[in-house]
Amino acid sequence: MARAPCLCERPRCADISFSDVNWADHAFEPKTGIKFPAVLDNFLAERNKFSLASELLVGTGCRSMKILRIKSLDVYAFGLYVHPDSVCEKLGPKYASVSPSELNNQPEFFEDLL
Repeated sequence: MARAPCLCERPRCADISFSDVNWADHAFEPKTGIKFPAVLDNFLAERNKFSLASELLVGTGCRSMKILRIKSLDVYAFGLYVHPDSVCEKLGPKYASVSPSELNNQPEFFEDLL
């Protein structure tokens, strides 16, 4: 018996809303205290808006070194920024139907993100 193909609707990139992003906020890398802007973009001060080409901060980290196995020295801090449309284009087909809680338990998602 032949079965009809599944006509599942997946979210598209254009359907994603970033209304919950605090565009003027900053994030601090917890170990070093270095501040990173939440959004990288050319700010249009007269309109108080950012363009759709903005890159969003999705994570921070730091590199530490041990000196003589006694003292730990923070060498540098970094922020990981992504362009939402690019991420959606590349990862959307594979992960669009996966819930955020499930993504946290999938190491291959983080490998694909990098």
